[in-house]
Amino acid sequence: MFYNDNEETDCENPKCGKRCLPTPRARTYVQLDDGTELLDAVMFGDVAENIFSCTAVQLRSYSDEKHKLFVQKTTRQLSAKKWRIQLYVDANRTMSSKYNQFTIQAVEPMED
Repeated sequence: MFYNDNEETDCENPKCGKRCLPTPRARTYVQLDDGTELLDAVMFGDVAENIFSCTAVQLRSYSDEKHKLFVQKTTRQLSAKKWRIQLYVDANRTMSSKYNQFTIQAVEPMED
């Protein structure tokens, strides 16, 4: 489901039966380069929001040109650092798909 700030979108939580507004969360596709090859991965929620230092709502608010400049600036900043990245892969899904499905579970900067 996509969240629109102008909509009164709500859902019913099956665990407690209460109605609630969903919290917008980020989903970002990235390419990781370790110098040997590129790896496609996806970041969700807090991991993506922390690495980009903004919320999902802020990420979505960028216009095309503003978004392009933000991505270029962020890519330069992130590429200048070394990172320890914890990946998750579902072995069953990988074996049945022609694409590897990697999810970034944690990212932390490494000391120089």
